[in-house]
This record gives sequence, structure tokens and C-alpha cells, in this order.
Amino acid sequence: MRALLYANTDGVANMYHGSGVQTRILMDAWACVEAKLQVADCGRWDLHVAVHDWTIPSSDYRVDDDMLESSLARANASGIRIHRLPHDARNPLWAYAKWAELSSSAADLLSQLAEEYDQVLFIGVDVPYALVRECCENTLPGWKLDKILFALAFHSSAVVDGQGWIPGREALEREYVRRANEDASTFITTLTPFFDGKIERDYGARSDAWMRLGHGVSSGAAEMAPYTAAECASVVEGFGIDRTLPLVVHFGRDHPMKRIPFAIEAVSRVRRPCHLVLIAAIPGSHELDGAAPHAVQLRREIESYDYITRFERELPRALAGLPETVAFLLSAEGEPMGQIPQEVACWSRDAAPVIVAPRHGGYQDQLADGETGFMFDVTDVESFTGAIERAMDAPVSDRRRMSAAMREQVLTKFDAATNFSELLVSIEAGAYGRTSQDDKADAE
Repeated sequence: MRALLYANTDGVANMYHGSGVQTRILMDAWACVEAKLQVADCGRWDLHVAVHDWTIPSSDYRVDDDMLESSLARANASGIRIHRLPHDARNPLWAYAKWAELSSSAADLLSQLAEEYDQVLFIGVDVPYALVRECCENTLPGWKLDKILFALAFHSSAVVDGQGWIPGREALEREYVRRANEDASTFITTLTPFFDGKIERDYGARSDAWMRLGHGVSSGAAEMAPYTAAECASVVEGFGIDRTLPLVVHFGRDHPMKRIPFAIEAVSRVRRPCHLVLIAAIPGSHELDGAAPHAVQLRREIESYDYITRFERELPRALAGLPETVAFLLSAEGEPMGQIPQEVACWSRDAAPVIVAPRHGGYQDQLADGETGFMFDVTDVESFTGAIERAMDAPVSDRRRMSAAMREQVLTKFDAATNFSELLVSIEAGAYGRTSQDDKADAE
């Protein structure tokens, strides 16, 4: 029997980052993963999800009680075991001391799982878990270490454009890649061709250091289903959104790499009247609830807008189903992943909003200009404005065609259940480590 331990800092008790959405997606998709494994005649895999202990008060980790209740309920329904990793709340999340704590706690959990299972695949998301392999080497006996495959999922990196400098991050990422190049049981999971290529160029990752996974959404999950027309109208009305003009939407966390001021300027230059809905939350403690860093620019440059400063997913889901919504705007430079195009495609079955995104970054691996969205030069605000105007000028029939094409891509290229099941089947077959034959030989 085998286990997958997926460790993240997001996605169970809160969800501010795209990586947290991936945690949620994996939990949603797990029943489908198990069904696909059964069809493939693969042995049993159990899913364990670990996040840092949400019961320990922390200034940079805000607990969403409704989300936590939902996460625990879905885990219980799907047989997923959730683990709380001990940590010291005095250390901030994005600091070396916290990464060492979380890696050590994950290593302790892996020690327990190595007693329970024949093989364990560990996937840690980003630098907070870059020290897990080292911690296991220092604390686990050889027979346990031999059972574990280690993988780090870079959903971001110190080398991503727009990331702030964090002491020790780049050195730790670079050292992990060196280990993955040299160690037969240590890997980096693939994300997008753009970002994988960046890790190869900047950190020197070799071809045999990669574990093929990619990213995607769980298109059959309840959270990916489109709202009815009545539900869309009710949610949007609850936020007081003005629907008299065509709507353009920008949503996600508020971070410099998202370049929200750039998006506001691009919208301000659009020649046709439109209404901007900006949903931009700052991850962190409740003290930040009142922060509205873009309010002055919006008042100065945009005639018609709504600005929501808390994290929100119901509203973009509802906006995707409105006939008045023309486009969802993406403005980040060098975005590693970016699953918003996939989410919008799932949410907008009968409506026709299109994605407007930069040619540079992870979006170029998902979108084709004029086929699944409209793209622009990430360095040129006029190019961004032009792409928004192309979306506004496009006939509804063209936007419906592009939305349908993106939805087809979700099913064929970005299905999380398919990605994970194929990875687990390949591991059992020995592509990355021990095989069923190895297990039988050991038993004999």
C-alpha cells in the first residue's frame, strides 16, 4: 500500500494563493483519482494533506472558519487524512526559521507514514518544504528513507519576476535543485513549460530531475460548476455591482507581481465605457482588512468601478456567468502557473467572458491569441488596452467560441485527476523509484 503526502501552507484553512487552490483541487479530485487508478489496475494509494497548524495564532495566516469546516468535511467524506504541522507562531511564514520548522514537522510525519506504508510519495509546495529531504536524512533510519520519494512543487520561486527578496530563499531553492540533479529519489514536479524552462535555465535543473505532474483544475468539482443565471444575479446584486455597462474583472491576491496598477491604467485608456470590478485581497491578519492600496488610483483614473478588498471566490464565479461580463484581466509579469483561465472556463458555460492575458509567463502555455483569449505585450500598457478593446469589440459568438475552446483544453490538458493518476501509476511502474516487483522481491 502506498501514500501520497501533499504538504502546503494554504488550501485547508485559508486560500489566498494559487497554490492553495491546487490543494483544494487535489482534495476535490481525489475520488476521481482513485477511480482512475482502479481502472488502470494500480494498487491502492492513500492521500494525506499537511498544512501548518491553523490552531496556533499567527499574524500572517488568517483562518477562514467556513473554508476549514468545508475542508474537513470533504476530507472525511473522501477518506483523506489532514495533518497539522507544529510550528512557532513567532516566526513569519516567509522566513527560513519557519521553513526549517515545517520541514522538520513534515519529516516527523513521513517517519510515521514510512512505518504504515510500503512507499510514500512526498510533494511539498514551494520553499517552506525544501528542507524535508535533509531533515529526513538526519533523523530517519535507512529502511524508512528508502521508502520515500521526495518532490518539491515550485509554484513560485525567488527567480520569478516581481517577487520580493526573502533572505535565504534563492540559495535554498538552488541547493534543492542541485540535490534533485544528483539524488535518484529527489525530484521537482513540472508546472508549466514556461516555468520549468526558467528553473532549468536559472537553477540548472537537469532533465532527469523532473517528476511529470503539471497543474490543472477538478472540472467536475462542485466549486467549478457554473452558477445558474438566478444565482449569478443574486450574488452580484449582493455586492452591489453596477451591471449597466460591460464588465471587466480583475481578481486574485494583492501582490506587486500581479501589477494591479498596470491593469487599472490599461482599463482607464479603454475608449468605450466599461465597469471595472477589482477583487484584490492582501493575505494576512485581520488588521489588514481595511487596507485599500489602489483606492486613490481608481478614483483618479476610472469612472465606473467596484473595489472589493477581501478574498472572494463567489463573486468572480458569479461574474463569469453574467452576459454583461466581457473579460477577465490578468496582468502579472512572469506568472508561473495561473489557473484563472481554467476556472473561468468552467464557471462560464452559457456566458462568454474571455481571458485577456500577457504573452509572457505561464499564460502563454494555456492561451492562443484569438482562439482561447486575447493576449498583449506585458511591457506595453497600450497593448493591454488594445487587447481589452478587442474583447469588447468581439461578437458574442466569437467570445463563446473562445470560451468553449478553453473549456475543451481544461478537459484534455488541465484535468487534475488525470495528471495525478498518471503520476501515481508511473511511480508504481517504477518510473521514479520502487516498483511492485521490488516490493515482491523484498517480501520474498
